Amino acid sequence: MNSPLQFDMQENQISYPTIGELVREIFNASGLLASKSSKDAFLSSSQKKSIQTKIKRLADESSKIEGKLKELGIQFSALLEGINIDEKVRNVVIACVDEVLLVYKSVLNSDGTYTSKRESMKYFLEHFLIGRIVFSLHKNYLKFNLPDLRSDVPNVKLWILPAFDSQKILWPLANAWKQIYSQLGVSQSYFHYPDKKHEDLQAIRNLENAQHWSSKGQLPSISALYDNFDYSVELLKRTCNKQLSANFRSERLKSFKLMLFIARVATYLFQRIEASFGREYLESIIKQIMGASARLSRINQGLAKDIEIIRSQNYLIRQADIDSLHFSMVDNFWEDYSNRVLVGSETLQELIEEKIFDGLSDFEVKRIVIFCLGSLAAQEVLANKSYQSIDFDKEPNRKKKDFFELLHEGFNLRKSPPSISDIEAYERELESRDLKNALLWLSEWCYANFYYDKKDFLESHVHYEKAFNHAKYCAGENQYSLVNQYIESCAKVHNRKAMKKAIAWAHYMGIEVRLIRNFDDPESEESIDFIYEIMGNHDYHSFPR
Repeated sequence: MNSPLQFDMQENQISYPTIGELVREIFNASGLLASKSSKDAFLSSSQKKSIQTKIKRLADESSKIEGKLKELGIQFSALLEGINIDEKVRNVVIACVDEVLLVYKSVLNSDGTYTSKRESMKYFLEHFLIGRIVFSLHKNYLKFNLPDLRSDVPNVKLWILPAFDSQKILWPLANAWKQIYSQLGVSQSYFHYPDKKHEDLQAIRNLENAQHWSSKGQLPSISALYDNFDYSVELLKRTCNKQLSANFRSERLKSFKLMLFIARVATYLFQRIEASFGREYLESIIKQIMGASARLSRINQGLAKDIEIIRSQNYLIRQADIDSLHFSMVDNFWEDYSNRVLVGSETLQELIEEKIFDGLSDFEVKRIVIFCLGSLAAQEVLANKSYQSIDFDKEPNRKKKDFFELLHEGFNLRKSPPSISDIEAYERELESRDLKNALLWLSEWCYANFYYDKKDFLESHVHYEKAFNHAKYCAGENQYSLVNQYIESCAKVHNRKAMKKAIAWAHYMGIEVRLIRNFDDPESEESIDFIYEIMGNHDYHSFPR
């Protein structure tokens, strides 16, 4: 049975997963750390343990986090190189990972949540993650000029997505193996155990493993996959005829192993989605991928023709010049596209505020949204019905309605809390509507501001600290103000260590810290000294709330 997404699902915890937890899932998907040590392992036990320790610390945020993410990014790239992934392909993979993390940070700093980690991740997956992965892979495929690799990998669309029937799901890894067997013109049994006249225990195990991977959806490590493939190919070379042996060019074998790696990553992702949210949800995600892929493929085809025209007109022959042309033209195309969407989004927002879509047919809405954004960007808006004006009085989701109502009430109270009894009344209202955990950070923030206004900085710090810790990964755009007030509070109670950790976390999250936002290194001792001295002055007060 497949495992769900591997996030720390503490009961009643309201938040998105931490960035470190997402990084851990990326490593898990790769299969690069899942192997037991073997004579052919590309990673020693000590190296593997070191990386796993760094991932755990990043996920738990239990130690210094500055630089840890970059370190793991470098090590991830080195692992890809260790399994002989071509440099251009590595660039595409790393670019995709970087873009996913960038989008995730943006969502964390803008979209708050009132749901569990599981539901918050589901929201991110459906509205941001899948679309970004599909977009990034299509964009960077052309940007890093993968077409010129002339790889022997069969059409990705034939094997990269799960296939469904009434009884089971055929996962990408099984599809990839089927493509390899088909390309070589052999059966699964013959590929893994070609000479059954001679007993070969390793070949028998390889065949059994391949059958389990195909029929039961079991997910091996990359080491196990590659060991099986390499051993089977060596057996085939010794036993097959000359016609079959002609298929064993080194570049073709390398392409097959790349297929297995990509299929392993895809299988991990889709299996975790199915285990976490069900088959019906997975099928909806696959439809979303197919639609986005079709639209992006059409864009890529047109862009590739434009690149070829420039390439021919300038008589480019050197591969470096051709690759540079791809890189710059693709970058320029998507930068121009982003600017057009930004302008169109402003127009669309004005139309939404004017409630122009109320009462229009779906066809009329679609025409207007596509006119503003173009067909690619319009699809997400149309799918999520983001063009509809928000009226919380008509919101059918009672908890969502209550959340935004009490969020607004809490913000008003936070600005200038009149008394402790008012905050206590607000807490009772949160409790009665089952939103205490979701907005605990806001009620604590109200207490903190109350005591801050009374110049009781020790008591206010207790509440700022609670608010800061509860707001992590759930308060969205409000984290900026809260983090900055917490940093000031640390300075006022002379807790330099806590202040340094808060500044490091803000820097890690991409949240600006007042007074040092333009410093070259906000985490340097010079920066810390500067802000510690100014904010520690009891006559210094934070910006108006």
